[in-house]
Amino acid sequence: MSQSSTVPDYLTLIESIQEILSGEGADPQNAAPKAAQFTQLCHQANARLEACQELLQQGYRSEALRRSDWDPPLIDLVASLDFAEFADWQDYTKAHELETPPDLNLEIAKELAEAFAMEAPIQDHLKRFREESLSGASLSKRLGTIFELEYLDPSQPFWKEDLAKFQSAWLEEVPEMINRMYEGRDLRGLKGLRTHLQQEDTWLVETPPDVAQRLERACNRLEKASSKNELAKILQKMKQAMAHDQVQEVYELRDQWGELIERVELPDDHPVHEEVAPVWEYLQEKEDQERRKEAFAIHVQQLENAIIARRPRKELVQIHRQLNLYGMKIPPETDNKYKREIERLKTIAFRNWILLGAFLIFVAVGIGMTAWRMIANERYKIELAKQRDQLASLVNQEKFDEGKAFLEQLEKDEPIMASDASFEPLVDKLAAEERRRASYLEKIEEAEEAGVRLPNDMALQEAARLARTTEERNRVRNWKTKVDAVQEEQESSRRSVLMQTINDLDRELSSLPEDNPEDRFVLRQKLTRLASNLESTLERNRPVPEDLKKRADELSADLRTRSQRLRLADERQEAISRVRRMVGEIPAYRNALEAVIKVQPESPTAEAIKDSLEEVPGLQAVLAWNSFLGVWSSDGAQLSPGQAEVRVKTTQSFLEENQRLPILDDLRTRLRDWQAISARGSGSSSATQALRRMWDNQFIGGPLWRVKTTSGSFYMESEPSILQSNDRFTVRFLSDQNGGTELERVQRDSVLQSGNAPQIGLVDSLKSVLSRLNDYARNPVAERQKRNWENIFADLLSTVLKAQEVDPILRVEMMQKIIEVGSRGSLPFAEAFEAHKDALTSSGLDRITNWVNPEEKEANEQRKIAQTVLENFPSIEDATKDAMSRLQRIGSSIGEPYLWTGWLHQEETGKWTVAFRDRPPRQGDLWVLVAPKTGPWRFQKVGSLDNREFSLASINPYAFQQGRPVFWTSED
Repeated sequence: MSQSSTVPDYLTLIESIQEILSGEGADPQNAAPKAAQFTQLCHQANARLEACQELLQQGYRSEALRRSDWDPPLIDLVASLDFAEFADWQDYTKAHELETPPDLNLEIAKELAEAFAMEAPIQDHLKRFREESLSGASLSKRLGTIFELEYLDPSQPFWKEDLAKFQSAWLEEVPEMINRMYEGRDLRGLKGLRTHLQQEDTWLVETPPDVAQRLERACNRLEKASSKNELAKILQKMKQAMAHDQVQEVYELRDQWGELIERVELPDDHPVHEEVAPVWEYLQEKEDQERRKEAFAIHVQQLENAIIARRPRKELVQIHRQLNLYGMKIPPETDNKYKREIERLKTIAFRNWILLGAFLIFVAVGIGMTAWRMIANERYKIELAKQRDQLASLVNQEKFDEGKAFLEQLEKDEPIMASDASFEPLVDKLAAEERRRASYLEKIEEAEEAGVRLPNDMALQEAARLARTTEERNRVRNWKTKVDAVQEEQESSRRSVLMQTINDLDRELSSLPEDNPEDRFVLRQKLTRLASNLESTLERNRPVPEDLKKRADELSADLRTRSQRLRLADERQEAISRVRRMVGEIPAYRNALEAVIKVQPESPTAEAIKDSLEEVPGLQAVLAWNSFLGVWSSDGAQLSPGQAEVRVKTTQSFLEENQRLPILDDLRTRLRDWQAISARGSGSSSATQALRRMWDNQFIGGPLWRVKTTSGSFYMESEPSILQSNDRFTVRFLSDQNGGTELERVQRDSVLQSGNAPQIGLVDSLKSVLSRLNDYARNPVAERQKRNWENIFADLLSTVLKAQEVDPILRVEMMQKIIEVGSRGSLPFAEAFEAHKDALTSSGLDRITNWVNPEEKEANEQRKIAQTVLENFPSIEDATKDAMSRLQRIGSSIGEPYLWTGWLHQEETGKWTVAFRDRPPRQGDLWVLVAPKTGPWRFQKVGSLDNREFSLASINPYAFQQGRPVFWTSED
């Protein structure tokens, strides 16, 4: 529900209050109505804030945020009301005895903003939940998404409530799931379902006991029916593997046997135990052989390790003897290693004596040579230190010439000593001094050669840095004095000329007129010439003194400012004009709006257009809506499944990409209709194929023979052989729906009927009814009423309901399947036959009852329940009429296009207008789409067009925003 009808134009009101406070409209009598309006706005805002806070405190965050987004959005409203002069206005109203506004509940507004931030992390899950709802995903899938939402957002109580509701709804489907799995012999699926229901920590709703019992009973029946056959197969495989000596495969089959034998629970004296005994003896023998091989391998490895570790000869011999006891052949490589190691140990003592004597002689000679070398080395070190100290003394006293001569003499007399590494630091210092002297002479000569009028300052500075002696420093100082004297004279002359030029340019700029559109071109040329003259003057007189540079910079800034004002005025006018021309093309329109921002980036217009640019996804969604409407022109009720599938995919893609567009409710409803039509299909997963698979069941479509007796009906695969001369005969009948059989002695005079099972004829009738779908498209429109999906499935139901000879339990199952398939292919059918579906599913009939076996006592009780359901079945004729009435909606319109015709523009005078590219062809309404990044999108009416006369609606700050596209809708 919108709140905009009681909210005035609050932004305009605030502007008028600011004018009053500034003194422009300070008459208290004129201010009284505005004070009353503003006070009412503040009370309304506080009331909405308190209502949202109450919802937040109760845990209903999403509802609080939804209400806060009512028009106008509460956060925006409070931010506007809390303008800078709010306290001044309170003082003003008190001083003049006017209605004084209350303080705004800003803390609650802050709580709302924080709530918006908390909602953001679950947006992806909410999006997925919407997609699943739109696509008609299964309850199981949606249940998983709800569970994740409840986990991620535990502060919201409704997630837990929704989770409980979805679980309850899903549990209602479980009996039907059990029936389908049981009929399809899906034991794995039944077990998975049982495990899922037993996970107590994920369930808020308790599984009904009868559902749990039915599931357990179905699992047990299928397990017992398959386990015995599986045991026989495994036994045969074990014998075959044993015959081929495939030990590993026998072990694997033994494990499977163990799991099954516990499940089957055979008695101890059952023959199968004796039959499997040779297999166990075979495995025991193989295990004994394996253990002996493992022990022998361990001892071989021990011998290998002892050889590697160089163990004593006695230990090696002992391990070798233990290996011989196994009676197995020692690996040749290991045996050879053993023999070589024994031979090595025999000779090792003699070799050790020889090596010891040689070592003693070598030690004696080495000691004598070492003593002699130590004495000679000590003498050399003393002389080396003496020579190095003499050279270091000369270098440290900066007697570089004497040091150089000393080093040259040493290199002649003692070249080896002079090349010792300890001399290197001293030699480096002498070389460094030589390089400094050469660099100094080079730089001072460069400076002197340049002269005093165009001095080489860099060379002179480098020479001053390199100078070390008094003579060198004096030479640098004298030359610098000459240079400074000449430079001072030149600087004085240059400064005088530069000052005069800057003054002349400044006077000429001051004489130019202000901006005039008619003289703008000439004025721009003059400004360009002045800027060029100033730049060339400064370039000729560099470097410019600081005080003159400051004046030149100010003059240059004035020139740039004047030129920029002229340029921006032209660009602004051109940018505004270009926006109107670009209406209809999103990229060009966006570029045109960005150009407006670029020419006036700090203006309120730029800020408003930035907000409009963020709403471009909304514009794209509206244009996508118009294109989408143009695609579907045919009657949706006459679609084929293939055509409907195309619509479903296109519509799902459209809804996913444009889900925030606020005009999609009818389309979402239509999507569900199209999804149902597409499900009819023609492939293996189509709805009709599911129906045909039902009568492929032997107990429905045959071949099946029935012998009906006074004690019950016996079903068998073919006609039994009955000897005419006997009063009694034996039949092998089907005892369950899993293919089990039993023998029964039947009295001839108890037979009431013998022939094909009555459901065989019923299936033929159903096929005849269903065949009407095939020629639906080839019949005139008037005939299609009788041949459409809804009528055909209603006729299928009536046909089964009238088949009195067929077992009531089977008829109920067939009718449930017909309603299920019919509902998959038609939403109107599903809605109209909802009560019929409930009548069949809520009866308490156990569909896994073994109705085939006449000796099953439980089946007789269930048969009575089924008969009662059929006798009280709701009217099929009334439901068919209801379905046909609902069918009419599929052919109705799903919405109207929104033609993009212009954009909202506020002129410099403050007046709002719509800048049309092309005026709409006839009368209608004008709208904008308010499409914020967060929160709901809304269409807001901004004006109307009557006889090509345009009129604006009352200015609503929520809708009127510079740069917003304007759409036209026809009143027809």
